[in-house]
Amino acid sequence: MKFKNTKTGVVIDLTAPISGGNWVALGEVEEKPTPKVKPEVEIKPKEEVVETDDFDLTKMTVDELKTFATENDIELSATKKADIIEEIAKAFEM
Repeated sequence: MKFKNTKTGVVIDLTAPISGGNWVALGEVEEKPTPKVKPEVEIKPKEEVVETDDFDLTKMTVDELKTFATENDIELSATKKADIIEEIAKAFEM
């Protein structure tokens, strides 16, 4: 009679029955379906956001420029966008 170890898969042929452990008669072996392996998921590193001190004042609105000036303690006397940008630039040159 043949016996199979369900843990290791080893098959042996004996004349006497075997018991215990993981041994079962070869006809009694339950064929377990092979588990499906999930495909590996590629983990991409997060892209680094590089902040630079360079920004374009000309892309800001007049209100954004005024807020920027206030946050940076710059007093503005101009009301036109071009003049406001010039005043902010001069304040940072000092």
